[in-house]
Amino acid sequence: MIPFAKAFELDGIALELLKRDIEQVDDRMLALPTPCDGWSVLDLINHMNIEHVAIFGRVVSTDADPRDEFSTIIDRWVAFFEPTAERNVRVPKIGADIPSSVVLSVHFADMVVHRWDLTTAIGAACPVPKELFDAAAEVAGVVTAPRSGLVGPDGVYKPSLEADPTATPLENLVRQYGRNHRWAESSRELTHDQSRGTLR
Repeated sequence: MIPFAKAFELDGIALELLKRDIEQVDDRMLALPTPCDGWSVLDLINHMNIEHVAIFGRVVSTDADPRDEFSTIIDRWVAFFEPTAERNVRVPKIGADIPSSVVLSVHFADMVVHRWDLTTAIGAACPVPKELFDAAAEVAGVVTAPRSGLVGPDGVYKPSLEADPTATPLENLVRQYGRNHRWAESSRELTHDQSRGTLR
């Protein structure tokens, strides 16, 4: 994985990009579907909030706007990892203590993918700095590999889809995480067919 200091730096970049995009989400957009099956934009933001606080041991406020809560939570996330270098961090989702460099490496790659989920849902651009993308691709090659314990019914990721030679590098990255990079196109076609009373 990526060394702790670099992973911490890249994680901060990924979170800041995602924070800026979430700030652009208006009330109407919260109900939009996302490439995450069955999740709306609101569900996606809530998911990220819950997953973050599970690591540093707080709870998500049910009274706050989840968009505002995201900003507060990532500040706490950064503060949780900032004071020290490498150490073990408890990850409740997998029930194990994991080196913080690994937690941050997996995390920033996840944030790149979830940012794609969000921007695809709301129809926004998703430029990714080359250094962040290259590192995320390196992480993806490990965590989404067929023999990875994180993949499959008992894992946290869907099996990867084959690379598409016509897709962009970012689109092929999200395909490694089981996303259909043509989701937005498919979603528009389905909506059009439903409006005509036809389901494919």
